[in-house]
Amino acid sequence: MEHDTLAFMNLYRVFGYIQAQAWNALPQAGSKQISTLNVRQIKAMMVVYLRDMEGKAPLTLSQLGDSLGLRKAAMSLLVSDLAEKKLLCRAVDRENRRFIRITLGIKGRRLGDAITSQAAIHIAEIFGTLTEDERKNFTMIADKIYASYSHKVEGAE
Repeated sequence: MEHDTLAFMNLYRVFGYIQAQAWNALPQAGSKQISTLNVRQIKAMMVVYLRDMEGKAPLTLSQLGDSLGLRKAAMSLLVSDLAEKKLLCRAVDRENRRFIRITLGIKGRRLGDAITSQAAIHIAEIFGTLTEDERKNFTMIADKIYASYSHKVEGAE
């Protein structure tokens, strides 16, 4: 396997480890809540959470489905489940009533904050192994990669 591909795949494995460690280290209430969710539900909630934290406009149901690779019907069921758990909310778009916008629920914000704070602990460990220049370069490269793929990751805007 080409070294670039192997390096990327190893980094993907590290991120999966951080994700699992963050979920496993949640306080009891968060841990209990996360155990009731499947991976797609967690991903959907975190996509909405991160978007909210960045101050971006809420995604439509279709856009969220596109970013997760789910059809509208499956996405609708997934969001309904998360809305019942008060992790996400649905609202009719004010400008175009045909669209449903997905926002973060109160419990979704708390759970997202808990996951993010736990992940930050493990990310700090990774950055602790890098020099200041390596950390800056890593962050710059990560931002550049995200900027070039954000339209695919987040769905059509």
